[in-house]
Amino acid sequence: MEKQLKRISEVVGGGSLTGEPVDIDEILNDDVVVTDFTFRKSQFDEDKQYVVIQIEVDGVKKVFSTGSGVVLDLFDRLQKEQLPVLAKFERVKGKSGRKYIKVS
Repeated sequence: MEKQLKRISEVVGGGSLTGEPVDIDEILNDDVVVTDFTFRKSQFDEDKQYVVIQIEVDGVKKVFSTGSGVVLDLFDRLQKEQLPVLAKFERVKGKSGRKYIKVS
C-alpha cells in the first residue's frame, strides 16, 4: 500500500496563513506580494527553523516555506507592520559556487 503524503498546509497548519501551497521554484524570478509570514521550528532538528511565507500572485493567495539562511535572516528583520511588500526570490550562485536564494 502506497503511503499517502500530506500537503504542506496540513503539516504547517492553517493559522492566518492560507493559500494554495506552492514550491518556491514556481515563483522564482517573479515579482510577488508578500502579505504575511511566520517562523516554525523544524520537526527534524529542534535547533533549526524555517519560514512559511504567504504571497499574492495575480490576486491569488499562495503559501510556501523555506529554510534558506539568507531568507530567514531577511524575514527576521522584516516587521509585520511593513507588509505588504513586493519581493523577488531568485536562485543565485555564490563565490564558492554554492547556490542560495536571494530576495530583492
